Amino acid sequence: MVKSLVSIVVPVYQCETSIKRTIKALLAQTYRPLEIILVDDGSTDMSGIICDFYAEKYKEIRAFHQRHQGVSAARNLGIREANGKYIQFTDADDEPMPKLIEELVKTLEAKQADMAVCNYEIIEANQIRKECLSKEHKVLYRNRDDDVYFIFQKNVLSVTWNKLYQKDKIRHLYDETLILCEDSVFCTRYFMDNHSVALCPCILYKYHNETKKCNPRIQRIFGYPGIKKYLYCNWKLAGNIKDRVKRENCFQHIYKVFFYGVYTYIFEEAGRLGYKNPIAKYAVNTVIKDKLYQKVIRKIKHANMKERLYRFACVQQSFDLLSVELYVREKLLFLFR
Repeated sequence: MVKSLVSIVVPVYQCETSIKRTIKALLAQTYRPLEIILVDDGSTDMSGIICDFYAEKYKEIRAFHQRHQGVSAARNLGIREANGKYIQFTDADDEPMPKLIEELVKTLEAKQADMAVCNYEIIEANQIRKECLSKEHKVLYRNRDDDVYFIFQKNVLSVTWNKLYQKDKIRHLYDETLILCEDSVFCTRYFMDNHSVALCPCILYKYHNETKKCNPRIQRIFGYPGIKKYLYCNWKLAGNIKDRVKRENCFQHIYKVFFYGVYTYIFEEAGRLGYKNPIAKYAVNTVIKDKLYQKVIRKIKHANMKERLYRFACVQQSFDLLSVELYVREKLLFLFR
């Protein structure tokens, strides 16, 4: 039986210390045929040169270069250039395990699904945390309440790199206007545009969190539009759940994801920049005075003490109170680490 070509798209930016490891891991894949598309997004270090070196050495690799436009633009270029029936996205500082593509293709084709997703490891500070979406092979459908409920509870659609997609079923490209959550929005849109996702219980991808260089802090604090768009996508998906209790539970999960997304990527990063920084102050005030943000945080039920404190500061639209709470938290973390 003739196997289908798989295209692996790798957006590359300032990754000279890790890109060789990633390329070698992709060349070590047990599945063939495949093509590896390296998209240099205007790197100023040796990343682009390394991409060209491997492209000249291996016929399976193609290298492209563009001015710096962001990870979404790089992935979109890869999609347009891909020749494969299936497409997978790997980060340039991660480590796909040898059977990643083989197992994802096997899962997708055996289950006749629109997308396949595997478990993964998160590596940070020499510690490994294993994520478990499912302990068995299963297929989740968009029109089944229990399946959509499972998707939200396990955050199945939150990342892009542990998945295999069918290229001709990609109807929405990555949103190049977003700084944060562009991958979550892409995955959720893809699932809503199609019908099913097949889960593979194998751990097949190593996500190296300690080497991430995308979204520097000064950019990250302006990532609210991406967090908001992800909220809208989740709202739309959860709104199709017919069971009232499950639908409300999913909404509560969505509200918490939204709350902590803003808190982690905007409030905490603004705190590290310093609250006397006018850019940080502007970014935080923009969020806490947004009507949608105010509406969502008021809907959160069963909040713990930390959530209540931050919610109170935000509801009062008090930048100073929020600053004090985050400052105290940073000091406590420093004392007890």
